[in-house]
Amino acid sequence: FWVEATTGSGQHLRGLLKALAASEAPPDITLYIPKYTLRGVNPQRAPVRPRFISTPFDGHNLHLAKLWYEQFALPAAADRDGQDVLHVPYLGAPLLHRVPVVVTAHDMIPYLLPDYRSTVSVRAYMRLAAWSARRAQQVIAVSSSAAHDALRVLKLDSRRLHVVYNAVLDTLAPASLQERASTAARIGLPARYFVYLGGFDRRKN
Repeated sequence: FWVEATTGSGQHLRGLLKALAASEAPPDITLYIPKYTLRGVNPQRAPVRPRFISTPFDGHNLHLAKLWYEQFALPAAADRDGQDVLHVPYLGAPLLHRVPVVVTAHDMIPYLLPDYRSTVSVRAYMRLAAWSARRAQQVIAVSSSAAHDALRVLKLDSRRLHVVYNAVLDTLAPASLQERASTAARIGLPARYFVYLGGFDRRKN
């Protein structure tokens, strides 16, 4: 998700890496970026050391490239580099690994809403993601609701599940009343209005 800066997972990853790199005792972090995600995009400079990982399916099949990266290339790279821990910031951890794995569960939407698992290949991938989450050493849920759903849907060991809330980026601090009034006047907003910045997915209610 490094190149997908406008997605929630992309924002989460960028904020997390920026905060870790700026901490008092920053850990030695390698950011593994699959080459198939670049697709001609020049990746923005990361606050930590990046390493680009190839798969045999780059440029041929994005789905197979993603699967190979997650299940084979990523854990092999972490093992070769002698990493202490491999953090996968979404439900897509390797099933087999030598380096201890921590995986983050943002939500269980594909498991809860049938519209998100309409094909056999998607259902197979979700089953693999569930198995890999159960084999991870630790699972992070970003909310109590996500943790509750993860325990029920993924059948996780509650002792390995921890709620760690997402932080708010400093760039998202609310504007002052004066700034809001000035902006509203400049673009001609009425006294009452509604702004929606999300997608049109069915889960948006």
